[in-house]
Amino acid sequence: GALPYHCADVAVARAHPLFEAFRSLLDLPKSRLTAPEVADLLATPPIAARLGLRGDDADVLVRWLESSRAAWALDGDFRARFDVPPIAAHTHAWAMERMLTGYVFGAGSDENAAVTLPDGSAIAPLDGVHGPQATLLGALDRLLVELREACADGSSRRRASEWAERLERRVDELFFVAPDDAEGRDALSTLLQFIRGLRDEPGDGGLDPELDFSVVREVLLSRLDGVPERQRFLLGGVTFCGMVPQRAIPFDVVAVLGLDDGEFPRAVRDGGLDPMARHPRLGDRDVRNDDRYLFLETVMSARWRLHLSYIGEGVRDGKPRNPAAPLAELMAELDHYAGIAPDDDKTRRPWRVRHPLQPFDGRYFNDTDPALFSYSEAFARMQGEGRGRLSRLP
Repeated sequence: GALPYHCADVAVARAHPLFEAFRSLLDLPKSRLTAPEVADLLATPPIAARLGLRGDDADVLVRWLESSRAAWALDGDFRARFDVPPIAAHTHAWAMERMLTGYVFGAGSDENAAVTLPDGSAIAPLDGVHGPQATLLGALDRLLVELREACADGSSRRRASEWAERLERRVDELFFVAPDDAEGRDALSTLLQFIRGLRDEPGDGGLDPELDFSVVREVLLSRLDGVPERQRFLLGGVTFCGMVPQRAIPFDVVAVLGLDDGEFPRAVRDGGLDPMARHPRLGDRDVRNDDRYLFLETVMSARWRLHLSYIGEGVRDGKPRNPAAPLAELMAELDHYAGIAPDDDKTRRPWRVRHPLQPFDGRYFNDTDPALFSYSEAFARMQGEGRGRLSRLP
């Protein structure tokens, strides 16, 4: 059966769909607003609830967008922002016209037949938009109107209090959380607290500065990323977490992934603006040394089995890659105590396992190496009758 697990150290921006949706709204001014992006927003529960979508209503709207051949952009003027001709075809406004025309006039027998609009333009009506489901067009139009305002904010400059009021109104227009959804209410309260902080923090000093949207966006994103989700660390089962201080608690099994050269220890990039990096003193914090100490704590906390992993070969060129420096030093010490020369590639090291690139590789199923095994019955069957097997830990 499935192993019980939970994730610790999850950023609040990814702890609830409301935060991911709000992040998407902040990114809209620089986005092409593609049809998949609109579909993702329609599928977000807080947005779907505010638009009155129920059951498979969101799927119906996505299917209409696909059938109408909507590709990207709100309209022709929106396309012009990206230095392309301001053509209305295959924009969301053009798709809405096809849906409305199909509802009013019907599609007819010829799918290529066009309807001439009062302004003289012709458009092919979309088939299938009829009956009670046609009311969903109002929800889609409401969403596109809000997205248009959000995109226009990218070139705006307003006072902090005006930004707070505007963004709070947008949250109210686009997000709905049920009163009995405690987690959702907490997420909404946290988000509104971030937004109101744009007004309240400078307001405490009697200030109300004018801010570009880029500044407002960076402030809100940093607050979303900087607040961890409130959750317990030890809940039983498998815990996925980051390497942070005070995590050196004894565990039976400890696994560390991503010990690649250049990724760990972390490199500090200050752009030459940090005087502490140019003129270090005794007692200053050193991130690289902190990471090395965290590695030592992690090794010492394992009681039964320790798994340290890095990418040993390039996935495209197959060239060997080096492990992180602390892991390389540990491997060198193991070689030293086992009496193995560093350049000896023929002696088998029982503590080192070279995994094949693909999970369906035959070496996982043919018993040639007891350290290689798989739980996948589907991949075992791929090896052919009589050869395939399903290995299991003892």
